[in-house]
Amino acid sequence: MADISNRKFFPAPKKDPSFVRRWTPNCKEIMKRENFKEIHLQQLEVLCDMYVEYDKLYALLEMEGYNYVTEGGRHGAQIRPRPEVGQMNILRGQIAVYTKMLGLVLVKDSETKEPEKGEWE
Repeated sequence: MADISNRKFFPAPKKDPSFVRRWTPNCKEIMKRENFKEIHLQQLEVLCDMYVEYDKLYALLEMEGYNYVTEGGRHGAQIRPRPEVGQMNILRGQIAVYTKMLGLVLVKDSETKEPEKGEWE
């Protein structure tokens, strides 16, 4: 593990509590890497912005619902997914890409027990 004791901590560039909640632990994790460069912080900022947008969409959908009903002439009432559902799905993919790019993928630790055979199938 890299010695980060001589590295300064970079505070969150935005004051939004949702942004800071994602920034702080991820910034510390990224700074531990031996190949850390300040350019990684720009990528982390984009990732945190995506998380903030995702959280807002999630809150909206929880309040409004994931579907809406339209009244059509020929087909009658139709249930359709809200456009925000599609936006959330796109954000999930982008979040996964940035998370992997920054090396923030989940890693099995020594305390995690192995799943029983067939438990995840």
